[in-house]
Amino acid sequence: MLDPTGNNDTVYTTPLTGPTSYNTAPPSYNAVMAEMAQESATFNQSLTTVNQKVDALILTAAAENNCQAHQIVRPLIDHLIERFQLTVPQLQQVSTAARNPNEPDNWNWDQWQKKHYVPSWSGKDCFSPKSKEKVNRVILALHDQISSDGSFKTCQNLPYVKEQFGLALAQESKDFLDLSQLFSQTLKPLTPFIRQCIAAGLFTKNFINKLYAM
Repeated sequence: MLDPTGNNDTVYTTPLTGPTSYNTAPPSYNAVMAEMAQESATFNQSLTTVNQKVDALILTAAAENNCQAHQIVRPLIDHLIERFQLTVPQLQQVSTAARNPNEPDNWNWDQWQKKHYVPSWSGKDCFSPKSKEKVNRVILALHDQISSDGSFKTCQNLPYVKEQFGLALAQESKDFLDLSQLFSQTLKPLTPFIRQCIAAGLFTKNFINKLYAM
């Protein structure tokens, strides 16, 4: 800029300042999985504490009123449904998720992936099915399970799904069959998805064993 004293041969420069830019790397897959496992463990511990307190209150009320515990429980369930505006599927999902396994490493999913997929030349982390028929059976099993327990919304928001396909594409899928097309089109294996479903407590042990045996 010009010198205000009239000496216009002198040029003053003002350093440009702006917001500091931070290059923050996204959390790693292992970090996300560890966080999900910790959240699940914390939830399960809280639920155990609540259950113990509710059990004690019900037994005390039954003793005080000289009645059976189930006579207290049944109207209590009706109250909870109305109080928290729960549907029956929501009740089932909440109650079973706390009991479901949440440690995917209890199964050897790397070995399972080798049984179903081979690396593809298309790009990093791309895999082609060894047998489309067998992978389609897995897809149908997942679809049936996710449709019946009402957990599809949770599946759409899993970190792996959002990372690979973006939230917008995931939200456009109306069910898991739709979502599975994204896996097929981009040659992404189902293994990370299954692992994250287990970590979130979405699958029963019986269903996990069924998948693992396929």
